[in-house]
Amino acid sequence: MPRSRVGPTPPGRPARHRPAPPGRTPMPAPLPPRSPGRSPRSRSLLLRLLLPLALLLGLGGTSPALAAPEAADFKVLAFYSGTWDAAHIDFVHEANDWFPEAAAENGFAYTATNDWGRLADADALAAYDVVLFLDDAPHDAAQRAGFQRYMENGGGWLGFHVSAFTTDAGEWPWYYDQFLGSGNFRSNTWGPTSATLRVEDRAHPSTAGLPGTFTSSVSEWYSWSNDLPRQPGHPRPGLRGPRRSFPLGHGPRPVLVRGAITPIPVGRNSALPGCCTRTSAT
Repeated sequence: MPRSRVGPTPPGRPARHRPAPPGRTPMPAPLPPRSPGRSPRSRSLLLRLLLPLALLLGLGGTSPALAAPEAADFKVLAFYSGTWDAAHIDFVHEANDWFPEAAAENGFAYTATNDWGRLADADALAAYDVVLFLDDAPHDAAQRAGFQRYMENGGGWLGFHVSAFTTDAGEWPWYYDQFLGSGNFRSNTWGPTSATLRVEDRAHPSTAGLPGTFTSSVSEWYSWSNDLPRQPGHPRPGLRGPRRSFPLGHGPRPVLVRGAITPIPVGRNSALPGCCTRTSAT
């Protein structure tokens, strides 16, 4: 959730390169090491980002080796690549540290894998209540078809950040144009910035306990070619950004001047919010 950034790479931030999808191969393990000097603040931001998932799951467990306990009734399978962009690699490390700890305290099973081929096995995938995309998306036709079948049969999904990235939505229109509704990546804010958010759906577990309006944690925001709330059949947003959220961002990236901030669309057929930290701007 690899690709090339649009525009110049921010100072101190490595360029991102995404090889063509047909040429992608299974990603090796273990993950590359974390980048040095990662601050405790980044871990705090991760916890804030993952809180909606924790609220929804009731939470449950895995070992430090990321193997799921067999006895858990609720099972989560997280996919990652973890081979490109220092920030994305750090995020995968932190997610795969945090989820087992939270799971062990709350009783669900968490398994993390970099074998995206597991998406193609529909029977095996059906054993999981929720699928996570931490830093990528399915790579080939078999994986994509397996994920689509899983979702159409009532599966749950949560995708993070770059799992929605594409500059060619026509390559997989079901995912980018129908399921996500976002279309193509258009631009992003950099450096990271906070935004004012308003709770639209107070009944959903992902927004339980949140104030009616609040300031988000600092995030990188994407803008998309499609205006998400206006897409036919698109899930209602769990959170929205009121007009006072704009302008959003600061140099050197583009500043978003209008649009609909929808970090947590609430899916109709899935147990979890659709995608986090994303912005539709028109």
